This record gives sequence, C-alpha cells and structure tokens, in this order.
Amino acid sequence: MTLSVLTTKLRTFFSGWEAKEKIARPVVVNLTTALLVFLAALPFKTTIQGFFNPSRPITSYPLYCHMEPYKEDDKVAVDLFVINESDDSLSDLKLLEFVQQHSPDRSNPLTHKIEVRIKPGFESKIESITNDASYNEQGKIGKASAEKKTDQDWILTIDEIKRRAMLKVKILTTDEKTITSRSDYGSLPIELIYAGRH
Repeated sequence: MTLSVLTTKLRTFFSGWEAKEKIARPVVVNLTTALLVFLAALPFKTTIQGFFNPSRPITSYPLYCHMEPYKEDDKVAVDLFVINESDDSLSDLKLLEFVQQHSPDRSNPLTHKIEVRIKPGFESKIESITNDASYNEQGKIGKASAEKKTDQDWILTIDEIKRRAMLKVKILTTDEKTITSRSDYGSLPIELIYAGRH
C-alpha cells in the first residue's frame, strides 16, 4: 500500500469527524449530567416520593384515634383515645404487618406508629405522653409507649390492645390557651398522623 493510498484512506476515515464530534459531545455531556442528577437524588427518594405522591390513608385501618383537650395546671392536656375497631387483638407487630399488606403504595408503605406533633404555627412543646395505666389496666385493655423525637414531635407505639377496646393515653403540652370544653377541638395544639388518617 502506497503512502498516497494510505493518506487517502485516513482522510476518508476522519472526514466529517468535527461534525460528528459537535453532535456527540453535547449528547455525552447530557447523559453524564442526567446520571449525576439521578445518583444525587437517590438518598432523597422517599422525600421526593412523598412530595409528588403523598401517601394516602388506609381506609380499612383497624385503629381510630379521638382527642379531648382540657386544662391541667394552666396547661393544655389531651386525653387521646385509641380505639380498636377490629374483632382481633392487635400488637405492634400485627399493626406493622397490616400496614405492609394494605398500604395504597407498596413502594412507599405507611408507618404503623402514631405520630403526635405540635400543629404548624404553634410554639408550644409536648412535655410528656404517658400510658394511662389505671384506665388501661382496669380491664386489661392494653398498653402504649411513647418516644420523643423532638420537643414538638413524638412517636406513639401501640404495644397491645384488645379487640373492640379503647386505650387511653395522656398528652401534656406547654400550651396555655383557653379550653372551653373537652369537645373544643379547634383549641387542640397537637395533630395526629397515622396510617388511618392524614
């Protein structure tokens, strides 16, 4: 193969390379950027899912919660009644299994715990959440336990509750607003988030 033939072949191979490079470079840059954005978003998958596709409550959830506010030592206290509407005794484990099986979005299951938190815009705090032992143990109804996440956010676990029973939990806040009656729900400084209600 002569030098002139080799030169011609090389020219033919590289002819139009600049045009190909002008097309290929933006494509490679866009694919690389997309990959980096995807990898950066992975740790925030649940947050992003919750924002664009908020979890819906389970309509058949066996627990129902009811709150009644009152004053105690000039502070707002709340009696929280957790009612088991099912014909089965429930435990923390059984509630977890129920939520995993019945969550509307299986890829983003709801929690089986009850989140008790101060409503947005309120500066008060939750001082304590206690199991009303005298009420609950009287009929061996069940037991609940609470864990503090922040001053305004607690997690309530239903350790056990009998079938068709009503468990009582006492919540004490630092809020000092006036309570006119135990049915004065508008005065409640707290809100509940659980699988049966959002």
